[in-house]
Amino acid sequence: MFRVAFDPDLPAVAAHPFNAKGKQFAAGDAVDWKALGISERIALDLWLAGTISHPVANTAPVSAGPSVTVPPPAPQPTKRSQRR
Repeated sequence: MFRVAFDPDLPAVAAHPFNAKGKQFAAGDAVDWKALGISERIALDLWLAGTISHPVANTAPVSAGPSVTVPPPAPQPTKRSQRR
């Protein structure tokens, strides 16, 4: 999974429920850590711990062309005599 670097200028959201500065945050809630008086260092710690993240921009998927169907692997022999 790709994760962008912490940027103090981008908005932050709760990655999972947590409490901070007497406030409860549910997953997906906006976390204005600056308004809460949380230092950039503590915000970075929350980021590194996976507690907060930046919201993911909604972008339309890019078509990679026609889909390719891959056949399933051949079944493996089940009896010992067949494995030799």
